[in-house]
Amino acid sequence: MFIELLSNYGLFLLKTLTVVISIVLILSFIMSTRNNKTEGDITIKNINEEFSKFIDDMDNRCIKYTYENATEWFKKEIPHDALTNMYENIDTDDGTIRIDFPSIKDKLQCKIYYRERCHL
Repeated sequence: MFIELLSNYGLFLLKTLTVVISIVLILSFIMSTRNNKTEGDITIKNINEEFSKFIDDMDNRCIKYTYENATEWFKKEIPHDALTNMYENIDTDDGTIRIDFPSIKDKLQCKIYYRERCHL
């Protein structure tokens, strides 16, 4: 009698656990497909020292330009060192640059321009 009761209770727990796991898997699948935001990227390999310096200079100009216009843009002054800490420099140390582009459902959310101001 006791073994039969224990056996039935064990089967009940296994059935309940199966239903709970199924519900969790379905919900996680729904949540993962809901947010279809992905990123596309471009990788440039074997960059030379001149191009690397150009990228570093551009990073520094972006920080300086933001610092000079912070009051107008953000309605407050932002210290230069804070901007430097917030700014994510383009890493060119290994001779490779990887640039990410935001996209949703395989559609770019920004325009990418090439020669003669034509965009992709």
